[in-house]
Amino acid sequence: MLFVHIGNILGGMSTVPVHKGALISVGEAAVIMGCTTGRVRQMLRSGLLKGEKVNQRAWVVYRKSAESNSEKPLGVGRPRVPQ
Repeated sequence: MLFVHIGNILGGMSTVPVHKGALISVGEAAVIMGCTTGRVRQMLRSGLLKGEKVNQRAWVVYRKSAESNSEKPLGVGRPRVPQ
């Protein structure tokens, strides 16, 4: 078990126990999920994907969350309005 320091909302640091390989980069999550890094960050901000903000710019993603989101079929484009 590893202990990882992550930034919290108040700007301080928290120590969180994680298993090795449990946290991945935004780029790795994008590859697993088959989407862009921008979409991964959007999903992190909205809470659709679980991860932690490391500092003001960087995120780490929980591997299990990325893997579970990769199994969902992705809709392409905007949903159509029934006519």
